Amino acid sequence: MGEFSTFLRRFFRRSVSGNADKLGEIFRAKKLEDNSDQQASEQDVPHFNKREVWQRIDSSIENYEQDVASSLRMRTIVQIAAFFICCLCLSAMAYYLFENPKIEAAAETNTITTKKGEIRKVSLPDGSLVWLNNESSLTFPLEFGKKNRNVTLSGEGYFDVYRDENRPFVITTENFKTRVLGTQFIVREYSSDEESTVAVISGSVQVSKNIDRQVEFTEILGKSDRIIYHKGIKKITRDQSVDLQNITSWKEGKLSFQNVSLLDVANTLQRRFNVRIKVDPTLYEKKIYADFEQKSVETIMKVLSMLAPAQLTLHEGYYEFTAE
Repeated sequence: MGEFSTFLRRFFRRSVSGNADKLGEIFRAKKLEDNSDQQASEQDVPHFNKREVWQRIDSSIENYEQDVASSLRMRTIVQIAAFFICCLCLSAMAYYLFENPKIEAAAETNTITTKKGEIRKVSLPDGSLVWLNNESSLTFPLEFGKKNRNVTLSGEGYFDVYRDENRPFVITTENFKTRVLGTQFIVREYSSDEESTVAVISGSVQVSKNIDRQVEFTEILGKSDRIIYHKGIKKITRDQSVDLQNITSWKEGKLSFQNVSLLDVANTLQRRFNVRIKVDPTLYEKKIYADFEQKSVETIMKVLSMLAPAQLTLHEGYYEFTAE
């Protein structure tokens, strides 16, 4: 009786599986035991009701089968979900491997820079030419010219653009976007300068700018036109009779300043001669008119001090202009 009771308790606690064969063997063993024991009677198991036990066993088996079926359904749902997740992961991986490299390849760029005192001529794949002034950089896609002709400039560049009416040439700087089909012009955009300019040597260009991200400015410039953005006051002016020889003289190593602030002159000299120059803020807007060719920095500095006028001091490692 002890084995049978233990089995039943374990069975109903679900600690053993609903094995009917095992249960039958125990019943048969118990019956033989009862028949061999003449002193046993119905009173030995007064509470044992076979019909009730079998009903409880059938109910437990049925519940167990339902639990198994529910577990199988849940496992199926999990497997289906895992399948779709795997498909999504594989799709994302395929896109990354096969599509993303194309995007990255299109975004790969080539940057050409010049150092202080260096002027460099650059030939672009479409046949266009660019002269970079001191401390300038030109960035363009490795696949330049196949779909577009977009470049980014920092510093100053003289552009001689090969004409292509189907693919405009676009130069982006910090303050301007210049769009041309084919012409010659100069773009100047040094972050340290007070002014940004675009000047046309021949043909025409379209220049646009967003002021404070609200007011859009667009102008068409013709030969000898120059547009100037004054950073300090956020104002744009236009000069329609620019001296072309003056604005292109740097290509030949000359220095020409016509109505240029002393601060911008100092910045230009720092880039050209690799020197440090400090300017008193009260002298920033002093306008300079002077041309220099093959002059030493010492000579140029002395001339500027007389033109400003300003007090020039040579310290250890730098020059300084102060108010007289």
